[in-house]
Amino acid sequence: MCGNRSCPSPNPASPARVNPSFPPFLTPLRDCPLCQLPLSWKYGNLPQLRTGSLILIQAEPAVSREIMTIFTAQLALQGPVRVLDGGNRFDAYPLARLIRRHTSELEETLQRIQVARAFTCYQMLALLAQTAEAPVPTLVLDLLATFLDENVALLERRYLLRQVVDHLVRLRGQAPIAISVSPLSPEQPRDLLEMLVEISDRILRYEKPLPPAEQLRLF
Repeated sequence: MCGNRSCPSPNPASPARVNPSFPPFLTPLRDCPLCQLPLSWKYGNLPQLRTGSLILIQAEPAVSREIMTIFTAQLALQGPVRVLDGGNRFDAYPLARLIRRHTSELEETLQRIQVARAFTCYQMLALLAQTAEAPVPTLVLDLLATFLDENVALLERRYLLRQVVDHLVRLRGQAPIAISVSPLSPEQPRDLLEMLVEISDRILRYEKPLPPAEQLRLF
């Protein structure tokens, strides 16, 4: 639902469809003018999230937080969404403000968002291992943050991340996945990032932080 009363309820059991060529998520609705607008953003058009796809966003935290907030709001307006936070990046306040601009059913929409936080690489692996395959999009915030902890041996981190990658591949068979990562410093192991690059269908890289003045928008 996007604030337009003629827009059908985003019941995941009976999702609205306009054309079978549209992806099952972020689907425009014929009778909702707001939904007809393209998903545009200050850095250009964000890609649509499609089942079977994995999008990797490599950007400074301020940039990736805005992008993932937009994705979260878009998806929550249409159905359930999982958010796994690996870098303490999830911020409910801008997300609520963004959703409120597109629907009067703020509480109902926010309840569709399931948030879980991981503070170690072991916890991130456990979260993904416990995630059942279901047609629910998954957004992973700052995935590599916990895997850059030098208190854990690099060989161990590589071993754990390979298992994470296997779970991401498993989950994207049922619903789209978007992952954000922060840029690595020269001394940090790039092979960790390469593991994610290898399974990504699309990679978005932003090198500069966002201008602070412009507000977030969904479309």
